[in-house]
Amino acid sequence: MAAEPIDELLILELATMREHGRSKTGRSVRLSRRYIEKRLTSVRQSGDLEGILDTEKAILEHDLQHHVNSRAMRTNLEASLAEHAVATGLLETVRDPGAYRQVDAAHRLPRNRIDGVPRDEARQFFRSHAARLLNQDKSRLDESEKRVLDQRRLNMRHAEKLYAALQERALGIEPDRDRGWVWVRDGRRGGRRRAPAQLGGKVVEPGFTDAERAKGMTDFNDLARARGVEAVRAVLAPALAGARKRAAPARAAEDERGLAMAG
Repeated sequence: MAAEPIDELLILELATMREHGRSKTGRSVRLSRRYIEKRLTSVRQSGDLEGILDTEKAILEHDLQHHVNSRAMRTNLEASLAEHAVATGLLETVRDPGAYRQVDAAHRLPRNRIDGVPRDEARQFFRSHAARLLNQDKSRLDESEKRVLDQRRLNMRHAEKLYAALQERALGIEPDRDRGWVWVRDGRRGGRRRAPAQLGGKVVEPGFTDAERAKGMTDFNDLARARGVEAVRAVLAPALAGARKRAAPARAAEDERGLAMAG
């Protein structure tokens, strides 16, 4: 007996899935996920770090209790919950400057730091869990499931930014625009350095719409993902042109001094 072609079986599966999607049950499932998506967006917009973590924990525990269908899935969820517990425990520590300086001292090697602060277990959780959610987004899920995953991933990225602000506060790192100085990334050292505004330093912001900010977008990486690299160039090009224009007189004076010394 010849084997039934796989493409015919796949078409049958697709037709069945579409029929289920059009059914009353399928519509109810999509509506439930839409409410979940809105709740995830709402907790992110609140800026409540504990609320974001509590919401993600509830989802992980629910999946572990009701949706586990393989040993690998169970292992993944249990690992996520264990990392989540460690990250949650660090919230109390990072709010105590004296206690967090001990964490800082234990993360002095460059590979254990990110943007000048410790790459501690909480920072590791936010990044690794966002990566896990992204991997799930690559799997065979329907659109409503992927929208929920997108919101969970945005929540992890926003939680990391909120936590990073707590780290900086605990370690006495000054706000970005304090006392005429600006913070700039130092790619060579993987940290931050201060550049005086008097030398032409200028803060350039992505300029998000209200809708984009509501999705948790805050930096140029978010802008590139949302609108493409050309949108980033469009924002940065005028600022760079202005910086070059402001720097031109100083460069000309330096050239004149060089010629005078040569003569």
